[in-house]
Amino acid sequence: MKQALTTLGQEYQGTDLGIVAISANDAAAYAQDAPASLKAMAAAESFTFPLCYDETQSMAKAYTAACTPDFFLFDQQRKLVYRGQLDASRPGNQIPVTGKDLRAAIEAILADQPINPAQKASLGCNIKWKQGNEPPYFLSPSNSTMRSTFCQLLSRLLQPARRPWLPGSRWPFRLFPKCHPPFVQV
Repeated sequence: MKQALTTLGQEYQGTDLGIVAISANDAAAYAQDAPASLKAMAAAESFTFPLCYDETQSMAKAYTAACTPDFFLFDQQRKLVYRGQLDASRPGNQIPVTGKDLRAAIEAILADQPINPAQKASLGCNIKWKQGNEPPYFLSPSNSTMRSTFCQLLSRLLQPARRPWLPGSRWPFRLFPKCHPPFVQV
């Protein structure tokens, strides 16, 4: 996954596409997700885009982000046009990581073409919420079985009224080349 993100960043560097990665995981409970570790990972992977840390997890909540990674693509008017998976690869399914789905959406937006409305949700590890900071749409596995967790996630994905960041919605924040509050650039 990291290599795919590195490749995307390198391939689209110098285009009209701006890329920002944001980590919202609880760094106190997951040291590998602390800013210093993220900075080392970004350097090791040669990221060509900013990697920010959402210490308060407020942006993750604003986006109703659920997992890592969760991809959001906005057009020039800051309208969300894609929220979906990188590609069909999953751990253990033997499908190579190519970035096919996200790449197709990026290519369409750069060519001023419509984005395919059939978008598959990202799947990955859930965001590591700080204890007591879990958003209402998150159901902790410790409070339920995995089946219930899956059902709640599926229900959330199928109820657009509960997801303010659906294709067609507007992003109320400006894109910056550097991280700004509530972020800390790593």
